[in-house]
Amino acid sequence: MRIDKYLDLNKKSMQSILLIVTSLCPFYVMSQGVYFPFPESHFIEIHGVKLHYRRIGPPLPIPEKRILMLHGLGASTISWQPCIAPLVQQGFEILLVDLPPFGYSDGRRYINHSFSAQALLCWKLIDSVYQDTASWHLIGHSMGAAITGAMGAYRPVRTKSLTTVDGIVFNGGLYIPKSLSWLLRKPLSQDIVSLVGARFFFRERAMKRLLTSAYGRSPTVEEVQGYLTPLKKPKQAMSFLDILSRSHEAFDYSTNVLNMPFLIIWGDKDRWLPFGAGYNMKKDFPHAKMYLIPGAAHVPMETHTQEFLDLLLPF
Repeated sequence: MRIDKYLDLNKKSMQSILLIVTSLCPFYVMSQGVYFPFPESHFIEIHGVKLHYRRIGPPLPIPEKRILMLHGLGASTISWQPCIAPLVQQGFEILLVDLPPFGYSDGRRYINHSFSAQALLCWKLIDSVYQDTASWHLIGHSMGAAITGAMGAYRPVRTKSLTTVDGIVFNGGLYIPKSLSWLLRKPLSQDIVSLVGARFFFRERAMKRLLTSAYGRSPTVEEVQGYLTPLKKPKQAMSFLDILSRSHEAFDYSTNVLNMPFLIIWGDKDRWLPFGAGYNMKKDFPHAKMYLIPGAAHVPMETHTQEFLDLLLPF
């Protein structure tokens, strides 16, 4: 029985309804022994690193409205879930990526997690999936902002615009003292991190506390599970350790070349990274536009989605 026969819906309306339903209801499908956490999930291996990505929206004949969206530390593509349907309905094609070791991407030890290494992975993913030289709108939240900054510095011509959400870009990567890297590589440090992570962070009660702080409100059960489920991969805590102990920049870069349109969005109640950091960053990029979202904490695209989109779409 065709539902559009009785509801008088055209093909475009049916596609919009299907998009909204599937974007709000992530699920698991198993095909040839691989779990696909979302209807639009894909996996690809780049330089020996397995990436999970989601490509959403119809392929655009003129690829001027492509968006790459990168999440923050410990998160995954689920961070952008509330934004997906509204952006696609506005004609955008979206590429979401789980940055290793998070989400459903590679969680193995000893992968280079530096900003520049992650930036190269994302550009290689774009090259592999799209096989053209189109420019992109890059959007990064928290840690993801630093990676989109490195992406823009590596390929400024192919960066149509840059948007950072409660996150800053670094000029040439983030410096980690050698003494700290050495200490974190010791077996005792690794045992402590593994034990603490398993017992105190990767559990529902702990995740609820973290999200309450990040959201500025109590999270729903679905939100807690959305963040917690991919963090239950084996040795996930040890992968966190590698971010600090074994990351090294894949290329030298300077953010002085980030002259493309630049938008800075921040929650004015962010306790994780107060908006003063955004104002300090804006001093380095006078051409950037910065806006605060009243009442929002660290993840305004989830908690204040409409206000976030009202700033993003005109830009």
